[in-house]
Amino acid sequence: MYHSRSEQCKEDIIVEKCYEDVLKGRCSSGNAIKSITDATEAILQFYDHPENNLFYVFKVVRRFSDIYKMICDSLDKRELSIYIEKGAIMNKHMEEYLTKSTDTQYFIKVKSWREELVGTLEDAKIRIK
Repeated sequence: MYHSRSEQCKEDIIVEKCYEDVLKGRCSSGNAIKSITDATEAILQFYDHPENNLFYVFKVVRRFSDIYKMICDSLDKRELSIYIEKGAIMNKHMEEYLTKSTDTQYFIKVKSWREELVGTLEDAKIRIK
């Protein structure tokens, strides 16, 4: 069963609230990583549904990098590992989308968001050592 519009927005609400809270200093790094984990799970729940708007999904995922950049200095190894895991999952989906997509209208934005995500994943891998 496909999820309703309100369920479609769940991941967006999770990530946008986290982003705003991090900006205002109201969110710990642990809570930010939990939000990224919850958003990833919500995204994956209906990812393969034929009516799923993947551009919208990736528009949500773009915030992962923004959040990471604000909290990276306070992440412990466990949190870095979780970020790498969730980010790698979404990176793989973005890469598949870019390989298969014929929708040139969104290609450049998704490619840019993926490059940002990859950059933060590389940074997290260096920090975890």
